[in-house]
Amino acid sequence: MCVGAFGLATGIEYALVGRVLLSVVMYLTGGIIGGYLSSKLALSVSKGALRKIYGIAIILAGTYILLKSANAS
Repeated sequence: MCVGAFGLATGIEYALVGRVLLSVVMYLTGGIIGGYLSSKLALSVSKGALRKIYGIAIILAGTYILLKSANAS
């Protein structure tokens, strides 16, 4: 709890003097909100469905990496 409070205070201080990249703030905010909403969704979905969703996500991520690396060569 203290680390979060100090981090928030420091972030605000840096933002006030213009030393924060807005793109980084947006990325982190999206990650925090997405993580929170995903955890709420995960609690309402069955364990079997979560395993299927996770499996599909891993297959899609692997396919993306393979295609991206094939195009880079």
